[in-house]
Amino acid sequence: MSEKRRELSKAKKRVKEIDNLIQKIYEDNVIGKISDERFATMSMAFEEEQQRLKAAIPEMEIYLESETDKSDSLQRFIDKVSY
Repeated sequence: MSEKRRELSKAKKRVKEIDNLIQKIYEDNVIGKISDERFATMSMAFEEEQQRLKAAIPEMEIYLESETDKSDSLQRFIDKVSY
């Protein structure tokens, strides 16, 4: 579960990073550092990655919640049996 938590944290962090990257390439496009074509290509790639992550995050959260519930139930069972 700790691996899944790290993966979820990493995905959430990357979504925020992508927002910043899109803003940066937009600014670079406006001042002429990158061409309109390059901006379109890069922003499309970032948008696709961000959409995949945004779709995966709820699935990861549901999985972690389910596993946590299972773990808690198992621990309660063990506690009851131990007494």
